[in-house]
Amino acid sequence: VCDLTLLGDPAAVHELASKLHVDVSAASVLDPRTQADEQMVNTLFELRKAKGLTLEGARDLVELDPNYFGTMLMHLGKVDGMVSGACHSTASTMRPAMQIIKMAPGFSLVSSIFFMLLQ
Repeated sequence: VCDLTLLGDPAAVHELASKLHVDVSAASVLDPRTQADEQMVNTLFELRKAKGLTLEGARDLVELDPNYFGTMLMHLGKVDGMVSGACHSTASTMRPAMQIIKMAPGFSLVSSIFFMLLQ
């Protein structure tokens, strides 16, 4: 159905998966702190410099905020989608998408959905 990419420290991701008895062996694990590249940083800077974002600020966002890192992966065509929100607010999840990907022309409404598994 999809190729799964998880964001975070690989050792921590695999440790948590092991504790939860979840097999993530087929997933790629990317650590934004070490795998954010210059293309991501420079692209974000170019997209947001008119709003006052500095190159160093762009680097901090891509390396330290997984929602910006994931959104840049989508923007650059490296992944096709993103799921977020279990550990981040809706605003923190949507803000990078609205700033980087933006809405399609002719649309003025954004929506999100939240699923909860209770068992």
